[in-house]
Amino acid sequence: MNKKRIIIVVTLLLLLLIGIFLTQRSSIPSNNQQAQVITPSPINPSVMPRSLSGDLITYSGEVVATFPTSVRYYSLTRIRDFESERARLFALYAPSTTPTVVVGSKGRYTSFSSGRTSGTLSENPLSFAFHTASDSSRFVSNDLNVYSSLVEEVLTALSVLPKPFTTKLLSQQFFSFDEPHPTELTSPQGALITRLNYTVTLDGVPFYLNDANSPVFSASINGDNVITEIQGYMLPDVSRTEKSLAIIPYSEAVLRLRANKGVLSSVSLAKQGNQEFMTGEVPRDIKITNVTLGYFYSTHQDYLVPVFVFEGSAEETEGSALLHTTTIVSAL
Repeated sequence: MNKKRIIIVVTLLLLLLIGIFLTQRSSIPSNNQQAQVITPSPINPSVMPRSLSGDLITYSGEVVATFPTSVRYYSLTRIRDFESERARLFALYAPSTTPTVVVGSKGRYTSFSSGRTSGTLSENPLSFAFHTASDSSRFVSNDLNVYSSLVEEVLTALSVLPKPFTTKLLSQQFFSFDEPHPTELTSPQGALITRLNYTVTLDGVPFYLNDANSPVFSASINGDNVITEIQGYMLPDVSRTEKSLAIIPYSEAVLRLRANKGVLSSVSLAKQGNQEFMTGEVPRDIKITNVTLGYFYSTHQDYLVPVFVFEGSAEETEGSALLHTTTIVSAL
């Protein structure tokens, strides 16, 4: 009997050890295992921008597009605040007097002047603009290599482009000053200023801030290759985790758009020139022409929110202007 009991006890111990070994082995992540897909908590309504219209809008046009079922998960690790950025940025230019802070309708803002340089910092969203008084009679060119290198150097010096954000050129504009106000030209011929407009991307995916039609950074450069103005938004620090975010199918995003569950983010002139768009009218009939998948940033969320951005065109109701619109639809 004693031998049988010993055999039974030993057998049970062996089975227990085998069970523990198998449990531990199954818990070890495999390098070949796909990234874990998670579903985040519901989006806070204040995360999305305020719509330009509270009325129903008709969306027409069919855009055939294919999108993934999940995107990279980017969590916010640091949201830059007004006070610390004011002290940090203005210290780079050593203003002779301490900049005063003014409270406006959209939060605080402050400005400074130091020699031939002046700057402004605004809150909600946190944005900046710096100007340098540098006149030049030389004409600019379309040499993007030189100009892009200058912009990258300034953005690095200001520490406003944290990793892993990368810049992407949206457009290059040319201006002359034959009149009291700048006149936009169609080519560099006769242009004294060129303006480069940039957005930023994460793993090639566009990043949107404030609205979906505004560059994240813009820089104006004269014929002496001096940046006379640079402006943009203060980006947060983000961290890419090993997890992925599950997103809705593109077909569901289209249904939300047509059900007016999106946010009409921006309305602007589609073409510059002699056209005027003075009323700021919100169109009621928009034809969709393009759609992209991107990230939207809000200080009210712990991660970057994936969104579908529908670009469209519309005609001004009481005018002849052709309008460009963007509408944001949450991808969660």
